[in-house]
Amino acid sequence: AARMFDVGVLYDSGAEFEAELAEQLMFALRSVGLSVRANLPYSGTGPAICTSLRNELAGQRYAGIELEVSHAVTHSTYGCARVASAVSPFLERLRDAY
Repeated sequence: AARMFDVGVLYDSGAEFEAELAEQLMFALRSVGLSVRANLPYSGTGPAICTSLRNELAGQRYAGIELEVSHAVTHSTYGCARVASAVSPFLERLRDAY
């Protein structure tokens, strides 16, 4: 079935630092016109590298955020560039802040 949104931002909503960054990232993605959902189409706490690292780095400042981008976006002309136009400045701000 086709997804009804462009990007899913997967994260642990119970981890304050991670949830705060995920909210900022979702805002950035929406600012370039992408339809964004939190923890869809998958849970942000399901089995993945991010969740393994979350356990391994417990107590440290870690944010295991994943992006699930629709094929409708990645296969469209400039679709990946749209995502990058939001993610790149977000990561630069994050680097400068932390």
